[in-house]
Amino acid sequence: MGRPKKKEIEFEEALARLEQVAQEMERGQLPLEKLLARFSEGVDLIRVCREKLNQAEKEMEELSSLF
Repeated sequence: MGRPKKKEIEFEEALARLEQVAQEMERGQLPLEKLLARFSEGVDLIRVCREKLNQAEKEMEELSSLF
């Protein structure tokens, strides 16, 4: 899987992939280049998750303000 684009991946999918990446890295069996690639992918996935959570929080605040 390549680097995710924030609009192309759902939160749950990004979170599941992030868990996979973390497990692969924790095993300690990846060569340095692949480890760095997984780390970079993980950073991108964290960014995606954070943006989606922030968006959801904003929508909830907007909906709450209607009451």
